[in-house]
Order: sequence, then structure tokens, then C-alpha cells
Amino acid sequence: MPFFHKLSDVPSSSIQSTTSYSVRTIHDAFRFGFKSLPLNMDSYHPLEVALNSWEHKMYNLKMQSLDRIFGISEPIRRKMELKILDSGFRSLIFGKPSNIHHDILNGNDSDIDIDEIFFGFDFIFFN
Repeated sequence: MPFFHKLSDVPSSSIQSTTSYSVRTIHDAFRFGFKSLPLNMDSYHPLEVALNSWEHKMYNLKMQSLDRIFGISEPIRRKMELKILDSGFRSLIFGKPSNIHHDILNGNDSDIDIDEIFFGFDFIFFN
């Protein structure tokens, strides 16, 4: 038997994944072949994907309810205002950019995130 053999000759039961979803690793091209687009899509934690999907669904539901109550002008106006806020320039002279405008337009102004309390302490959590 030659030393170098094809990946298809190796039984698939001997290849095991011992990594966690939360730990990003380098793709092993010798063992699993070249990286493809679906492998990149699975690099996020399933809980993160579910939370992003939930937020997207709630945003669409809110826009649909605004459309039913106030007409099509209200969702269009809110999307337009969010786009204006995203394209706006804020100089560092005026301080750190604030997301209070986004929070008000999205209805999250009464929510408190961890970033609003512990800003500037990123090195504690990630080192």
C-alpha cells in the first residue's frame, strides 16, 4: 500500500470532530479537502445564529405591524431614518459615537446592554 493515498480511501468513521462550535480552528485541507462556502457558514455558534434569526423576524414583524396600523409610509420613514443614521459621519472630537438614535428608532431605548455599562473594559473579558 503506498504511503500517500486519496481521502476517499480513508473510512469516514475514523475522522472525528473534537472541536467546539465556539472555538474557531484552522481548516484542515489534507483531511477534509478544500474549504467550501457551506463550511464557512457553519462557523458561527448555533445560539448566535438563532438569536440573529429571532431579531430579524421580530424586526420584520414590527415593520409589518407598523404598515398595517399607520400605512406604508411609517416603515419606509423608519428605514430611511436608519439609513441616514448609518451614513452619518461623527468626528472623534465629539466623543465616542452613540447608538441612542438607533435604539430610539428600533424601540430599544429602554433596554440596557452590557456594552452600555462596561464600555472601555474589553480587555478584561477577552484576555
